[in-house]
Order: sequence, then C-alpha cells, then structure tokens
Amino acid sequence: WCAGRTGRRLASDPLSHLEKWNAGTDVRRRRRALPADRFAAFIEATGSGRTLRGLTGPDRLVLYTLAANTGLRAGELASLLPESFQLDRQPATATVSAAYSKHRREDVQPLRPDVAEMMRQYLVGRAVGEPVWPGHWADDAAEVLREDLATAGVPYTEAGRVFDFHALRGQFLSQLAAAGV
Repeated sequence: WCAGRTGRRLASDPLSHLEKWNAGTDVRRRRRALPADRFAAFIEATGSGRTLRGLTGPDRLVLYTLAANTGLRAGELASLLPESFQLDRQPATATVSAAYSKHRREDVQPLRPDVAEMMRQYLVGRAVGEPVWPGHWADDAAEVLREDLATAGVPYTEAGRVFDFHALRGQFLSQLAAAGV
C-alpha cells in the first residue's frame, strides 16, 4: 500500500528483496493432542498437584479444562476477569477483550454447559476486576504444564510430537472433530 501501482508514499518497496516465508519448512514444534482417556488422567493428576507459579492444582485443572474447551491461548486466559464470563446466557460465553486477542478483535467463545457450570462454581467469591488466574504464570505456561505432565506420567514428547500449553488448542480442535463438528 505504500509503494507500487496505487501507493505513492514510497518510491519503492523496501521489503521487496525479502523472500516469502514458507511456514511448512519452519515447523518449530510438532504438537499432538492426547487421547481422551490420557487427557482425563492428566487433568485428574493436575487437580491434586502442588502449587506452581502461584496456581494451585485445582486452579490449573480449571485453567487447562477451559483452554482445552475454548482453544484460548495462555495470554488470553491470563487476561480473563470474572466479568469476562457470561454464564447465564444461552450459550454461556467467555470474552477476550481486543487488547489481549492475537488478532486484536474482541473474541467471544461459547462454552459447553458443563464447562460453564465448572466456571460458575470456580468464580464464586472472585473479585470483579481481578484476573481469574493472577500472576505471571502465562510467561511460563509451557513449563508449568510440562511439570503437570510429568506428575501424570504423560510424556512431553511422543513420536516426535510434543504436548505443550499451545497443544491445548489442538486438543480443542480434536475434541470438536471427534464430536463431528
């Protein structure tokens, strides 16, 4: 838009010498989803785990369950406040404000009824305006999850694929596909 046929702001395109990036050749991590039974065992073990980065085992159980049922990223989850949840709507929703969304638009994610009920119970007594999961855990979300995997006896790497925090997005998509969505 700055150079070329319609742009008149620059005499030439300063980026024209760069080659297009091929995402297929730069796979940094090959991720995997866990089978439903292994994911359930991982979640159960997490719930009884020790406190990591200020989050108790039950905190992380809810966090991972919400992540695996919404596809939200760690930073988006860290931004959620109690008022980000509209649990009395049909369907219930979780809203990530544009300031924290990767594409800088407000994201409204519907919640399954069981996940909405889990969040309703979890949010009881939480202060309005305060993060649901406070602290800087999102900076180390992959390491926290890795410790929980070890506790559950689930390998981080299997067949050349990893299960890290971002893999929870793939878990969400796998669950949708399994449900025929």
